[in-house]
Amino acid sequence: TALIVPSSGALGAPILFSSYGTGNAIIQGNANYGIRVLDKSNLIFRNLNTANAAASYGVQMSGATRIENVLFENCDFGAAIQASVILADGTLGSIRRIRFVTCTAHNSGQQGFFIYQTSGICARDVAFVDCTSYSNGVTANVHHGWYVSYADDVRLTRCTSYSNAGHGFQIQTGVTNASLRECYA
Repeated sequence: TALIVPSSGALGAPILFSSYGTGNAIIQGNANYGIRVLDKSNLIFRNLNTANAAASYGVQMSGATRIENVLFENCDFGAAIQASVILADGTLGSIRRIRFVTCTAHNSGQQGFFIYQTSGICARDVAFVDCTSYSNGVTANVHHGWYVSYADDVRLTRCTSYSNAGHGFQIQTGVTNASLRECYA
């Protein structure tokens, strides 16, 4: 069953989705995604795994109005058909202040972490800290650990990308104010 976020938290009072007890809960997902965030804000996802080899995405974040103040911490996103994590279809930067801390994206058919838009800024103020992406592009042989396009203020700090079919870090068209600090590919 997929985790489809039903509502937003409040600023200073986010909704927490986390494992109970020890270890990380596994979200199998459906044919489309494991976790879906559609126009929801003020959320924390902690100690969760997506293990959805039949889904297009481990995590899908998209919005026509606004997604902001979302934290993923100590999560493992693996084995999706297309991308482990996708931030896409944001309207004029509607996806904002997203954080990934100590997260892993692996064994997906195409991208590990994927920020995608065909024109206009999709996401603003997105940070990855101590994250790892590996063994992605298993079906397409050309895809990357991180693929970022049409985004502003994207920061990767102490991130590692290895054994992907394409590049470790692919910063594409339409990206402004991106930084990679102490990253390894």
